[in-house]
Amino acid sequence: MKNHRHPVSRLIMNGRHWAAFVAAFFLLGHYGLQAQSNSTESPYTRFGIGNLGERTSTASRAMGGIGIGLRTSNIINPKNPASYAAVDSLTFLFDFGTSIGMTWYRDANATSRRTLGNLEHITMLFPMSKYVSFSAGLLPFAQGGYQFGRMESMGGESDAEFLRYYTGKGNVNEIYVGLSVEPIHDFSIGANVSYLFGNITHFRHVRFTTPAPNNPSFLDRLALQGMRFDVGAQWHIPMQDKKHALTIGAIYSPSINLQSNLIRTNTIAGGSGLTTITRLDTISAKNAYSLPHSFGLGLTFEATNKWLLGVDVDYSLWKNAKFFESHSQMNNKWHVSVGGQFVPDETQRSFWQRTAFRAGLHAENSYMNVPTSDGAYHGYQKLGASVGMGMPAFDYRSRLNVGLEYGLTLPGAKGMITEHSIILHVGLSFNEGWFRKMRIE
Repeated sequence: MKNHRHPVSRLIMNGRHWAAFVAAFFLLGHYGLQAQSNSTESPYTRFGIGNLGERTSTASRAMGGIGIGLRTSNIINPKNPASYAAVDSLTFLFDFGTSIGMTWYRDANATSRRTLGNLEHITMLFPMSKYVSFSAGLLPFAQGGYQFGRMESMGGESDAEFLRYYTGKGNVNEIYVGLSVEPIHDFSIGANVSYLFGNITHFRHVRFTTPAPNNPSFLDRLALQGMRFDVGAQWHIPMQDKKHALTIGAIYSPSINLQSNLIRTNTIAGGSGLTTITRLDTISAKNAYSLPHSFGLGLTFEATNKWLLGVDVDYSLWKNAKFFESHSQMNNKWHVSVGGQFVPDETQRSFWQRTAFRAGLHAENSYMNVPTSDGAYHGYQKLGASVGMGMPAFDYRSRLNVGLEYGLTLPGAKGMITEHSIILHVGLSFNEGWFRKMRIE
């Protein structure tokens, strides 16, 4: 005997279960983000708000980070909220990802190597009705972390030196909820509402080798929070042969102000070991920091359940963004991603026949120009290449996603730091049939 209960009735009955799951999801994600490690120790994160996140899953990272035109039923894609409409009407998706890697830093005088790891994302997606889908997640919006220093001479006739030391860490995290609607077949629109929050700490310290001078320290602790909005649209266009399709995507996010609380503490440590606070200021503002207008376009061409190729181009007007007493110059940022995947035969039960093989490239410029030793401001470029696989897991509906990414940061002037990184991304995407009709034999 089949259960003929109306879909709306089933939606109401499951509402309490969804609410409880969403609450547990955000609680777990909150503590996970609080415990996460930085995935960078780049000296460039001393400026701005750190390295910006990409709002991508492990699967899309392996495809170069494409997402604006990416529209598949088994990948959660917060980069374009219109993509949520692609989820199967009987499916619940849950996805989380982590990363671990190694980065090499090199300038004209020295090299160093760091091993880093991070919680990358926690997201979920499910349909609320035939035409409406819901997604929620926790993502890193920006990450900072660095430690470096150098010995300098005091000059004059003295041979004395002093150590100038810099260190910093922090994250700005993003909790989002999103909806997509498909008012017309194969055309969807969507929106995300996000809450941004986090702390960034910068510490500067001078230590003299001679016993007489005092050693000054400067500590800045910046807390940021605010609401972010972004919208997206996707138009899925099947070809005449019904085996191929083109998807056109677009996204837009308006400029917003962030609420900030900056605590500045300056101290002096004397030779006797006593520390004296010379300055303690708290600066709170609602418009000292802002995020820029950003927009993007994406195209994806695919052979159904076989292969897909995509390209994204997005642009952010960081030059118009506000950053209180910035030591850098803001710069408009562009980002280009190209990638795709190939699945030999998704209809087979064979492990390798159902495995998705992925690859991609991406490039971008820095959203800031930083001060350099020549007295000018220069930016840098980032290049990357990635490969990966999406392997069937459990009941062959879920997937274990892995990706290996190589990154290169190329400075715009001599004397700046060059960075090489190799990062392993690992994610697990659960695909559960929560809403399938019950059958009683």
